[in-house]
Amino acid sequence: DKIRNIERATKEKLVIILDLPGPKLRIGKLPADKLEIKQGKVYTLGIKGDIPISREILNALSVKENIKLSDGKLELKPIKKNKESIIAKATNSYTLLSEQSINQNGLRYPSEYPTKNDVKAIRFGLKNKLNTFALSFISNAKDVEKVRKIAGKDSVLISKIERREGVDNFKEIVDASDIVMIARGDLGLNMDISNVPKLQEKFIVEAHQLRKPVIVATQVLESMVNSSIPTRAEADDVFTAVEEGTDALMLSEETAIGNYPVRSVKTLIHLIDTFKGEVMRKSDYAIRSEDDALAEAAVKLADSTDIRNLIIMTIDGASAFRLSRYFDSGIRLFALTPRFETFKKLMFGRSIEPFLYKDLNKGMESVKGYLRKKFKTRKSILVSGAFGKAGSTTKIEILDL
Repeated sequence: DKIRNIERATKEKLVIILDLPGPKLRIGKLPADKLEIKQGKVYTLGIKGDIPISREILNALSVKENIKLSDGKLELKPIKKNKESIIAKATNSYTLLSEQSINQNGLRYPSEYPTKNDVKAIRFGLKNKLNTFALSFISNAKDVEKVRKIAGKDSVLISKIERREGVDNFKEIVDASDIVMIARGDLGLNMDISNVPKLQEKFIVEAHQLRKPVIVATQVLESMVNSSIPTRAEADDVFTAVEEGTDALMLSEETAIGNYPVRSVKTLIHLIDTFKGEVMRKSDYAIRSEDDALAEAAVKLADSTDIRNLIIMTIDGASAFRLSRYFDSGIRLFALTPRFETFKKLMFGRSIEPFLYKDLNKGMESVKGYLRKKFKTRKSILVSGAFGKAGSTTKIEILDL
């Protein structure tokens, strides 16, 4: 209710994302709810171990890779394993709490999807008119389809890539989803962290080829949980994500528990706006269809005429996302759609300003007036398709405002 009141007061359209917990692996309950782990000391993980874990987790763990607990803050080096437990030595000291996470590079753990808690959360969301969901620990397209069946065909599903199976089945997951999120935190716990930067670059390109927006998340400005300014390394990380073409960057702890939540948001916006003006437009996307060729032609027309505003008529958002991949700080994309679900998806698109309308003519006049008033411009480029037919781009024209 508070968010909706802010939305009404500011007249800003906001998308509330309900983050589903998914099948995150956790240890059991510890005596006194915590255990002081000492570096170099040996501990038993098992049904009745020093660190209680389920038999399913025990069976999935290997002695070949370190065991990571509490999102990687504690590591245990396995020594040996039997049917009842795994014995491991602590590589660092740490205060471990009940039900904290447990993981391992390459861990493959068969699990129910969606979980009972996920289904409960989805129903809560729908009851409260929320239908944008972030799906945690997705393994394949079937996981996405199961959630879609419960949430409804008009739901907006954001699939988080954070486990080995998600990496292996990336393209089918993206194809079944509306948006994809590269969740670098858990991804870095499921595989060697040195693989994550290259996967980020690869996934951004592949998602854009499938006309889907990408969110890069986790530890974006993490130092700002306690510091009023980001580190130089964090600024460089943001630059890399912007240069690679990400549509959005997400803050987590910075705004959830940090001491500088508003400053963190303002800092990230400043970095993105600065870097967008410095990166070159991406041109390494293959033209795969007539629609791709028309989108590229629209961008070239804008360059040759110096018209900086493109108006896009779109049903499912495909044409807008097709154009946004040619990102350039000097070209503004205004997307008109009659579908609220498409409008929400467009809000995640890079360089896209979406407009929701029910009537085609009224919507067009509204955007024309907006461009005349805000940018003092008299011309725009209109990109449209066979209206009512999703996914098509058939016409480009210079529009007199």
